[in-house]
Amino acid sequence: MASLYVLDEGIETKEYEIAKIDIRKVMQERGISIYELSCRTGLKYDTIKKYYNQKIYQVDLDVLARICYVLKCNFFDIIEIKKK
Repeated sequence: MASLYVLDEGIETKEYEIAKIDIRKVMQERGISIYELSCRTGLKYDTIKKYYNQKIYQVDLDVLARICYVLKCNFFDIIEIKKK
């Protein structure tokens, strides 16, 4: 889960929004396993597994682009942004 911060007059930071990446739902809808997505994207199995289990601390846009291409979805299908 990634947090976005906004500066408040340059003095302190306040938590503003949280971004959650969830590829599990789209993968299940498409009937694609972690192994298959790994093979089709050319990404390591462990990388896909981290995204699947939401254990990502820094998002790689190239990884997201590859995942979305194979899953035939866009970023907003796998990213949810919530106000805290």
